[in-house]
Amino acid sequence: MNRQIPSFKPSPSLLKNPLVPLIALVFSCLVLIVAMISTSYFALLDDYQSYYSYYGDSAYGFPVSGTAGVGTVSSTSYDEAEMVISEYKSISGGENGARAENLSLAVAAIDGQVVAPGEEFSFLSALGNIGSDNGYLDAPEVEGSATGEVTGGGVSQVSTALYIAALCANLEITERYPYAQTVDYAPLGLDAAVASGTNDLRFINTTDYPVTIKASANGQVVKVGFVGHPLEEGLVITVTSTILGYYDASGNVKEFAGGDSISAGDTYCEVITYRQYYRSNALELEEPLTVSTYLLGS
Repeated sequence: MNRQIPSFKPSPSLLKNPLVPLIALVFSCLVLIVAMISTSYFALLDDYQSYYSYYGDSAYGFPVSGTAGVGTVSSTSYDEAEMVISEYKSISGGENGARAENLSLAVAAIDGQVVAPGEEFSFLSALGNIGSDNGYLDAPEVEGSATGEVTGGGVSQVSTALYIAALCANLEITERYPYAQTVDYAPLGLDAAVASGTNDLRFINTTDYPVTIKASANGQVVKVGFVGHPLEEGLVITVTSTILGYYDASGNVKEFAGGDSISAGDTYCEVITYRQYYRSNALELEEPLTVSTYLLGS
């Protein structure tokens, strides 16, 4: 016996109801709003997770650990034989148009730079003159134990991201300076402050293959990485920092690399940074790198 599937036909009175089109319109708008909110939420969640995957937990509200990732290149503009050796995403809070412009100029200066085996790379040499004649603007920057407006303010966020990526690419750091105080865009012990004519960031490509710097900026977000011959199979390199302790100067003066000093009564912390080598998810080697000192306040 053949069974007929019953069909639904709205009653003529329902179709003539003037409220039906209005209800349908309201329902469609609600669906669209929910979709937009969901898209914004997941985009925000992605940034949030990226921020904390790099910055980790903290004491005194400051980040104390960070890891740069290793993976394959998803962009089709790269050669398929090349891989992302390391990459670091640095995020600074607040909005400042001049600072964002300085970040864009700095990443443009290093993006695409190829460092040959045995070659030493200088961040300041790559940027050239960090002055108004090269388009750099006055923007906030940490100077010693204070913050002020300087031409090219913000470029140290780029050097910091480059520093962390270089560590995770297993390159040798030959020059690096910490800030005298904490910054919001890098873990403690993993910042790299630069200043024209004095403080530079330098590293040597100690591998057997050339590496290419990839850098980009969007607002106050900077991403820097190295592309080239991958690390040994199964090898993952991370960097982390640990606070050794908090101290009261108690009249003892401790010099910063930048020339500032801690006065009696000031609180400061010392942070040790390590480079960690993992193979097959097991820690194979932990290499101590630097001890940095930061002024926390009186």
